[in-house]
Amino acid sequence: MLIGKTRAEVVQLLGEDFYEYNPEHIAYILGLKPGIFSIDTDALDIIFKDNIVIKVKQHQT
Repeated sequence: MLIGKTRAEVVQLLGEDFYEYNPEHIAYILGLKPGIFSIDTDALDIIFKDNIVIKVKQHQT
């Protein structure tokens, strides 16, 4: 869904509440993953190259 979109398009879709690691890597906090022992939040990492999304991955913070 996000691959091939520009940074402006991503921000328009997901909002401006993101953490910026650097101009080519931003992350959105997704919240807690359902589960009995889940205490860490998940994040959605978005990687850009030349202002275009090339990779999207989810990880636990």
